[in-house]
Amino acid sequence: WCIVLGFAHLQLYQVHIADGFSSDCDDIVHRCMQLKTLDFQEFSKIWKAMNFDLLYQGRSSSAEIAELSEEMIQIAKYYMVKNTSYYEESIAGLFIVYSLLNLQPFSGFACLRITPNDVNAINRIELVARRERRLDILYILGEVLVKWTQYHVTERPRGMELVIRKYLEANRNGVRHLSRVGSIANRCGNT
Repeated sequence: WCIVLGFAHLQLYQVHIADGFSSDCDDIVHRCMQLKTLDFQEFSKIWKAMNFDLLYQGRSSSAEIAELSEEMIQIAKYYMVKNTSYYEESIAGLFIVYSLLNLQPFSGFACLRITPNDVNAINRIELVARRERRLDILYILGEVLVKWTQYHVTERPRGMELVIRKYLEANRNGVRHLSRVGSIANRCGNT
């Protein structure tokens, strides 16, 4: 199966629901880097000004919402752990992850997936936050790690797990089946 967009031929498996979100993250991180001091209050102003709080508007399919949540958190994680030599960029990434975890319509469905490769970056965020007494960062990092993190041995490919996607697509009317989505997520998430 191919999708033809102009002259570009993309394999269907190469198209992800949140493909444009990386450029949005680039924009918000760039705006955050313009601030003298980045704290969560200032980040929230930028988040709202860029209408990130409307990410789920117009999305009615349970499968689409769930897949979008997982993909956006995975993309945002990249900004949190990619380059810890520039600390404020990692903080902007942490704030994006935290905001997405709180914004997702299916509370607790999507989570931050941490692998051994991410541990040094997370430890650096904590170390610098403690040294600089950045309590908002310590609180947010702690909440993310305790409430919304799964620890994995290796990275998982982007996109929703097949077992969850099949279930959600089979039950497109969504609302009456949403309570079962959480139980499926819990079973699949404990890998």
